Amino acid sequence: MYKIIGSGLALCLILVACDPVKPPLQNIPATPVTASLPVVRDLPVYIESIGTLESSFFVEVRPQMSGIIEKIYVQEGDWVKAGQPLFEIDSKVYQIKVKEAEAQLLSDRVAYEAAKKKHERFLRLAKKDLVAQVEWDEIEMQTARGEANLGIDLARLDAAKLDLERCTIYAVSDGRIGRVDIHPGTLVSREQAGMLVTLSRNDPLIVNFHVTEKEFGKLPKEKLTLEVFPLCDKSCASVGNVTFLDGRFDAKSGLLFVRGQLLNPENRLSAGQSVKIRMPVDLLPNVTFILQKAVKFNQQGPYAYVINSEDVIEFRQLILGDETGEEVAVREGISPEERIITSSHARLSPGIKVEVQP
Repeated sequence: MYKIIGSGLALCLILVACDPVKPPLQNIPATPVTASLPVVRDLPVYIESIGTLESSFFVEVRPQMSGIIEKIYVQEGDWVKAGQPLFEIDSKVYQIKVKEAEAQLLSDRVAYEAAKKKHERFLRLAKKDLVAQVEWDEIEMQTARGEANLGIDLARLDAAKLDLERCTIYAVSDGRIGRVDIHPGTLVSREQAGMLVTLSRNDPLIVNFHVTEKEFGKLPKEKLTLEVFPLCDKSCASVGNVTFLDGRFDAKSGLLFVRGQLLNPENRLSAGQSVKIRMPVDLLPNVTFILQKAVKFNQQGPYAYVINSEDVIEFRQLILGDETGEEVAVREGISPEERIITSSHARLSPGIKVEVQP
């Protein structure tokens, strides 16, 4: 019996010796993070579209006379004033035509003066019936013909002088000279298809774009403003106003043509450029915004970590709105008074205690 009791005590001692002593629990340090509070402000609602820019003034300069280009007064990219000479065509042939018209006018004027004097002499005789009626009719006809010839000669002289003036090509308005592909000695013709140069103004610019029927219903009835952004840049390049809404939707595309005008004093935009158009149509009050770097994504979509009153992380699934700079609007999931974690997301999970760093 004493042997059984001794064996039992020995077994108990062995079991106690095999049971490891548990170390005392230690406090886990809080994870340092940075956080920010949401910002609440009004959010404009926009209609967005893609548009194309064109010059507010654009003309193709073409020759009105045929001849050899003698002088070129401008260079590519020059800014010219209205009335400034651009090109000069060899005018020798047209100067000769002016002299020819002047000589013809002088000849017909002499003939008309002679016919007029004859008419005055025979007028006194005709009143006394001393001139045959046939002869008098002939005198009157010659006088009228001489006067008509003078009119024709004056018209031909004016046309010849106009052709001579057109040998010098002037700028019809202020603008910027486009590409120049001709040189002195080039033969040009009034019938040619190609132009000599273009003349344009890019301040202001015209923007053309389209809106859908649904978007058209959201447009305010008052003055429509627009913002223009280059496709490769998020910063607004210019603002302007809508100047024209087409009176009907395109039957094939279902879109409505819209035209606007915008200022471009620094030439940040250029004709032919594709741009993003935004038109404000509404204003949503008291919208919550958080920093975009606070938003992460999982299979369910965007989420964020918030810090409760006990400095413990909580998980929030979000429904996002529009982005504005470094912020994004939150439609659901965040209240304005909650602190949002903006860093160290890889080390975090719900339930962890954190310490907010300044």
